[in-house]
Amino acid sequence: NNSNIGGKRSIVKLTDEMINECYIKGKECYENGTADYLKISQEISEKTGMNSRSAYMYLMAVKSMIAGEPFKRAISNRATEKYFEYIRRDYGITGLKKALDCVKKHVEYRKSCGLIADGLENLCSKVEATL
Repeated sequence: NNSNIGGKRSIVKLTDEMINECYIKGKECYENGTADYLKISQEISEKTGMNSRSAYMYLMAVKSMIAGEPFKRAISNRATEKYFEYIRRDYGITGLKKALDCVKKHVEYRKSCGLIADGLENLCSKVEATL
């Protein structure tokens, strides 16, 4: 999560507030059919300090997980774990299974690009064990 402050790029630590706000807004967008993710990502950025491009990726990941559609841009394992929890709470086991399938496809995509996805694989195994 990078931010451009005074012409210099700085790293902004991903906070629970950022993760939560992306879930809340991503869920609202999915349920309402809202498609203005760029505007919403800017609002998240202004509210939480999260880089708007990062907020956009997280919003899209939330939408994809709820819809059960694969996504390609990586989000943190911590956020993925929280999103699994929230989806289970909000959409039940059926929703969790869709999200799990989505993340497994994301893992396969990452591997096909030669990227490591051990943390996500372990997380998927952990979630699968709860089903």
